[in-house]
Amino acid sequence: DYGYSLQFCSVGILMKLFEDVLSEELLDEITTDVYSKLDKGIWNSSILSWPQDVKNHITGTINTTDIEEPLKGKLLAEFEEYHPYKDESKVYAIYYLMTPNAGISVHTDDNSYTWNATIYLNETWNPDWGGLLLWEDGGGDYFRGVVPKKNRMVLFDSNKYHLVTPVAPTAGELRVTIQ
Repeated sequence: DYGYSLQFCSVGILMKLFEDVLSEELLDEITTDVYSKLDKGIWNSSILSWPQDVKNHITGTINTTDIEEPLKGKLLAEFEEYHPYKDESKVYAIYYLMTPNAGISVHTDDNSYTWNATIYLNETWNPDWGGLLLWEDGGGDYFRGVVPKKNRMVLFDSNKYHLVTPVAPTAGELRVTIQ
C-alpha cells in the first residue's frame, strides 16, 4: 500500500498527491546518493543555465544533477505504478537542491513535457521555510499548494501555470527533491 491519492480538479486542471511513493530501501539508497554528491563538481546551476522567465524575482540558486543508472532504473520501476510512461528515453530523473532564496517563478513548461513529478526527500520541512509548490487552479487568479514532506510525490500537468515559492534565508536546510 502506497498511502493515499488526492485528486484536485477545477476548471480542467489536474494534480495528484501521493504519500510514501518509494520503498524504504530505495528511499535510503537515493538519500545516500544525493548527499554523497554534495561536494562533487557535477551540479548545474539555475543561475547559469535556466531561462530568465523562471528566475524572475529569484535570487537563490537551484543546483541540479541527473540521477544515474542503475538508480534511475530502480526509481522509474517504482514510479511506473503511478504513471505508466511509454518511452523511458523521454523521462528525466534529476536531483534538485534549492538554496536559500531559490525558487521558480510562475511558468509553464511550454509543452516540453506533458506531466511533471516532484518527490520530496527532506526528513522534515517547516512550511515557514518556503519552497512550496503552487499550481494554477481557476484561471490564473487562484493557486493551490502543497508543503514538502518526505516521500510525498506531486504529479501534475506541467503545461499549467506553476511555481515554487522561494526558500527562506533562515531555512534549516536545503530543499531536496527529485524531478
